[in-house]
Amino acid sequence: VGLHLACSFEIAEALPVARAVLANDRLSLAERTPALFVIGAVGTKADLDRVRPFLECDTVFHETNYTDDKRKRYPLVTRVRDVAHAVAGKLLGGEPADLGFEFCELYTKRGATPFKEQYLLGFTSDEKRTAAHANVQKLLAKVPVPKENAPVKPKKLPRADPPSAELRAELSGPSVVCTEKMVGELEARAAALAKEFPAAEDRARVYLASAKAIANGRLREDHAKVSAFAEKALALSRDPVTRWKARSLLASAIYISGKEFTASRREQAEILLTGYVELLAQDLPDADPEWPVMKKLRLPEAGPDGDPAERAAILAERDAQDKAREEVAFVKEQVFGRNVLLAQLRDAYKPVPGRADRTADGVNEFRAMAAEKLTPREVATLIERVLKVK
Repeated sequence: VGLHLACSFEIAEALPVARAVLANDRLSLAERTPALFVIGAVGTKADLDRVRPFLECDTVFHETNYTDDKRKRYPLVTRVRDVAHAVAGKLLGGEPADLGFEFCELYTKRGATPFKEQYLLGFTSDEKRTAAHANVQKLLAKVPVPKENAPVKPKKLPRADPPSAELRAELSGPSVVCTEKMVGELEARAAALAKEFPAAEDRARVYLASAKAIANGRLREDHAKVSAFAEKALALSRDPVTRWKARSLLASAIYISGKEFTASRREQAEILLTGYVELLAQDLPDADPEWPVMKKLRLPEAGPDGDPAERAAILAERDAQDKAREEVAFVKEQVFGRNVLLAQLRDAYKPVPGRADRTADGVNEFRAMAAEKLTPREVATLIERVLKVK
């Protein structure tokens, strides 16, 4: 009530209270959102960074109906992110009425007035909401995020050199369902191979292969051993493919460990989001790339009748084709890994009707975790990919 009155009467002296309420994450969104209205009414540009965390919050704050002049009725919904976008636009010198907020424009509400009624910042369709938010994002794009608030991005990782033929032979073979007896044998074999092949990437390959082998049949019973091997692989490898596979296994081990669901999925999300951010740094295409066209190259015979220059040119072209195919295969593995991590996040957070532990509260938790690692635009893309909601 106090914040509502401060907004209605434009009491600037209430700003410190509004800022404190907004920063108090022990309060519910219903208790914190009124502080956004106060900042919209009497705040300053210095408050922009206090508003940013709410730009992706999809929680419904207010619902009513709107009947147009043709007596047609529409649901009118105000979400927290609607309020945050209106406030951000106002702090940056814009007016919600000019930025696409339909009811501010319809009723010519400007200045502090749009923040005195909850419905004024709502929308009757997602299309109108998206357009208005995009206008605010254009203003936000001109204001750099302070370095202390900007997520730290990992660097792009190169492909590791391939394993030797000897190690490849040791790690290849048919997939076999792991039994209790085999677990000890796999642990002993991993220790021996790690000594025989001491290079960091080779040991990472050994540990990852061991984690996969145990997980294939003994994940529930030996999830701790799967985690231990996956963590060793992750600590040693700088290869992006090895790293996403290790993170995927770690999340699977946590999922099956028997921990309470909401606590378990937070642990999973931390691991999977970190993996997703690493793959984001790889500049991957949105879709799986096509395989390059491989020309049939006939190598001239060697000897006095052959043309050495022609032979060398064809060998060089064949080598270039092989490298191009290897590069595409590398990208394909990473795109596949990104899809795997997204699928695991979807399994943890997508709302399920009738499930008390799979509600919009989980979505909000996921948004908040993602916002610590990604920009607002990247968060929006991730949410769309994982949850299929806008």
